[in-house]
Amino acid sequence: MERITDLAARHLDVPKASINLIKEHSQEFLVCHGADWTPTHREDSICTYAIVEDGPVAVVEDVKEDPRFADNESIDDLGIRSYVGADLTTAEGLPIGTLCAYDEKPRTFSADDREFLATLADVAMTVLGLHHEVTELRDERSDLIDELDSDAGSGGS
Repeated sequence: MERITDLAARHLDVPKASINLIKEHSQEFLVCHGADWTPTHREDSICTYAIVEDGPVAVVEDVKEDPRFADNESIDDLGIRSYVGADLTTAEGLPIGTLCAYDEKPRTFSADDREFLATLADVAMTVLGLHHEVTELRDERSDLIDELDSDAGSGGS
């Protein structure tokens, strides 16, 4: 996942990028490039607005000029001035978070930038899905080993 945020930051020429999950009351940063951020309140998150209002890729060219965020001290404290975020969407179409890139100055993000980030978000969802499958397989394997050990200890009956 770190490589995905590194690639996003490098390609978009921004100092910060992250993969975030939007929970009921918070935004959690799974991976951060160029920042060491801790979870934030959901209502203080640009990403919450991005997945609810702005479609699959959201752009905020200048947070200080956007009435949703202009007075948000939490965003200001993070040093975010411009934002582009692509939804992380499940196979069922449910947005669960975002892959975001941030700049410390106002800027625009081209259609190619947005398309690139959306493609990386799809890659991130594939990686998250594979991680989930591997975790399930490990749990099943562990259960099977426990069952075999139990059978061996009881004489196989």
